[in-house]
Amino acid sequence: PEPVQLPALRPVAPTAAIPQPAAEPLLELAPPPLPSLSVAQAPVEPLRQEPIGPAGAASAAAPLMRLPPLPAPSANPYAAGRHRLGRVYTVGDVYVMRVYDLLTQVGTEAHWRVTRVDEAADRVELNEGTHVWDLMGNVLQSPRAATSDVPRQFYPAELQLGARWRTCFSIPKRGQGMPVVLDFKIDAHERVVVPAGSFMAFRLSFQGWDGPPRNERHEGRIWVVPGINVPLRYEHWRRRNNRVTKSDGHELVRLMQQRSDAD
Repeated sequence: PEPVQLPALRPVAPTAAIPQPAAEPLLELAPPPLPSLSVAQAPVEPLRQEPIGPAGAASAAAPLMRLPPLPAPSANPYAAGRHRLGRVYTVGDVYVMRVYDLLTQVGTEAHWRVTRVDEAADRVELNEGTHVWDLMGNVLQSPRAATSDVPRQFYPAELQLGARWRTCFSIPKRGQGMPVVLDFKIDAHERVVVPAGSFMAFRLSFQGWDGPPRNERHEGRIWVVPGINVPLRYEHWRRRNNRVTKSDGHELVRLMQQRSDAD
């Protein structure tokens, strides 16, 4: 076949360049600051005694107390610290407690005076021997409870959050020894208000049981300040078959205490 002849192409005139506006400089934007991810924690309030004032109707007539020096606050603002129990009993010390029923709130004042201290025998007598404690305030004998074979270890030598211990003792009941087993834990450091005033205290919680012939469950709480010879508040419940058989409460009204050994 013969080649096809194409017409000649005319050259295209060059087009003028389209003017472009001058480019504006880019803005440099600083990234916004990231929010802080740190978690704020409320510091634990240090051990201290506030000025004593009215804390209820029962405190209106209470005179100012005489307290020994209390321990300094913990150096760690987020911990309650570790403190000796720090109880020191001296002949002439006086403790006034309100003793009442937890259900009805009906009660009366009990006055306890230290009348004898025998350090060698680990023995403190109050009201001429009607109450007998050891040197840490653990009860051996009282008018409201039978004499136990050993002091009831309600109070430890040191107070620190998380501490746990078990106390076992026996008391006479219907001609036989009735075993009692209680498990304790220090589970809080908190403010407690009693007729004596407002304090930061360690809370000791306990539960357990006793054996025959009574066969009851025990549960309670005790608020303690290092260096004060008696609890600020004491609550003790006993139950059998989900029925309350006893509900004891004590709270501090005032005291006159000469010494302590709290750190």
